Amino acid sequence: MLTRAQVAEAQRLGIPIVAVVDTNCNPAFGAKEMDVALGAILDLYGVSFYEVLKRLLQKTARQKSIQRALMLENGKVSGVK
Repeated sequence: MLTRAQVAEAQRLGIPIVAVVDTNCNPAFGAKEMDVALGAILDLYGVSFYEVLKRLLQKTARQKSIQRALMLENGKVSGVK
């Protein structure tokens, strides 16, 4: 389930929110079936898993860089001038 903050951010960034409903599902199978749903969504948009992973890594690196810059600015990182 998405939170309001996640929906608002997706809308702000222009990211479509998609829901896939499997009407022929068996709840006994559990979370491993999510792999199939994720694959179906990636295929639907023509996006590869490697592209998603690359973007996640880039976003993480960018966030860490910003975080480090803020810490430097506030003098919270020792040994770096």
